[in-house]
Amino acid sequence: MNLIQRIILNARIKPLQRMLASQFGNPTGLLGGMLARLMNKGNLIMNTGVVDQMGLTPEHHALDIGFGGGAALGLMLERIKDGKVIGMEMSADMIDKARVTFAEHIKTGRLDLLEGLADSIPLGPSVIDCVSTVNTVYFWPEPMAAFKEILRVLKPGGRLVIGMRPREVMERITLTKYGFTIYDPEDIVRMMDEAGFMEISHVLMKDDEIGYLSIKGMRPTA
Repeated sequence: MNLIQRIILNARIKPLQRMLASQFGNPTGLLGGMLARLMNKGNLIMNTGVVDQMGLTPEHHALDIGFGGGAALGLMLERIKDGKVIGMEMSADMIDKARVTFAEHIKTGRLDLLEGLADSIPLGPSVIDCVSTVNTVYFWPEPMAAFKEILRVLKPGGRLVIGMRPREVMERITLTKYGFTIYDPEDIVRMMDEAGFMEISHVLMKDDEIGYLSIKGMRPTA
């Protein structure tokens, strides 16, 4: 984590904390673009680990929820050549930036961008092989509804992979007092189980500076 990231994450002035927290949940404007670029760098190892654990093949159809600066989209496009990558984001500004960054992939039909929330995915049922989401669950207003919606769009046997920071990491970041809901992995596992996922697991990955949780689950095949 570089100096600028440390300053942002540990801001002490309450109005600044609230403003930054809202930007992490819904990046907009110049500040949102700057934060997205910083988080692309700061979360590159986590994004890479999550995408690696999706088990993507060239033919897969994969969805990344809350793609922000688009780091995971680029990693997924490297792996999926004949299928399709779909990025969904609530921030219209991030979608506009992704349209520029990935213009060629959109033109060739390898990438679709959607505006929406995790609890209302504008896709039909059983159309996605793998879903990823990194550092977004803190902002979901209806997490149970989101997990049920993700299960709906997954094909039987399809996989969800979540990347998130552990509670002890999140609680050290001052701005998470505003607009974030912090979870233990057991909270996520319980909600996924209640939503209908199976083979749910979680592991603490220590391959970046502060560590992250990888939580996986599968839609039942029958």
